[in-house]
Amino acid sequence: MKLILASASPRRKEILSKAGYNFEVIPSDYDEKICGLNYSKELVENCAYNKAFDVFKKVKGDYIIISADTVVVLNNKILGKPKDYD
Repeated sequence: MKLILASASPRRKEILSKAGYNFEVIPSDYDEKICGLNYSKELVENCAYNKAFDVFKKVKGDYIIISADTVVVLNNKILGKPKDYD
């Protein structure tokens, strides 16, 4: 069974590579519209699911699709991805 990483994240790619997995990278086009919303576990799980489902619709055959989502929360509000190091 082939593995697909539904992410362009260099960190996730590094983790899977170091663990010895062979996989294909197919980034999701799912538009995350969760910034500024109140944090909930279900919201983050739903985002990861939708990323995987987006990639699922693009491929044919038997695959295991790996998807995840990471959020940064401050005062129960989800912050966007950082623009730079600072």
